[in-house]
Amino acid sequence: MKLRYRETIMSMMVVLIIGCDSKIDYVEYQLPQKNPMSYEFPFSLDTVRNAVSSWLNKRYASIYTSQDTIIFQDEEFMRLPENKNDFFVDVPISATASLYRRKDTGEPMRYYGVVHIHITQTERNKTVVEVRTINPRIFTGVEFPANVITDFHGGVITKKVSPSTVEEYALLLKFGEVLGMRHKMPPLVDPVPPKEEK
Repeated sequence: MKLRYRETIMSMMVVLIIGCDSKIDYVEYQLPQKNPMSYEFPFSLDTVRNAVSSWLNKRYASIYTSQDTIIFQDEEFMRLPENKNDFFVDVPISATASLYRRKDTGEPMRYYGVVHIHITQTERNKTVVEVRTINPRIFTGVEFPANVITDFHGGVITKKVSPSTVEEYALLLKFGEVLGMRHKMPPLVDPVPPKEEK
């Protein structure tokens, strides 16, 4: 029930943000090539994990580790031994998806998911950070009437999408900046509008 309550609140906030559009038409942008979703930093696991934790705590309200007791889609997955150094972050409701744009305004679509930051030490002073997005969705409209007592999504229409690699690698670049490594990382590949059909 707590999970459903959280989703209900999320849906109500979405309605306030995107308005009461019954349906939002959108277009999918293209990537010339996918961005990397992991990067190996030449530092110990503790150094990298502390840097990631510090950056996240300054910017996000909902940050969890495998040790936290929370209502999550898959707590068994969080508890796996290989995830003991990881972070799970609720994407803010104001987040946008760079690959999906409104047809009418060109603005990015509202986006939601859970970011899984997987941290693994490969050698003594080498640590890999991988950013994954769990169940990414875009909000494509609002369906009324909606009864939030029986409809826990509050009438919000969503569409499941694949991780773009843009948002994920942008986060890796932020971690690289904190660790003083951004200048050595590949640049971000931005999406481009789809080619117009002739």
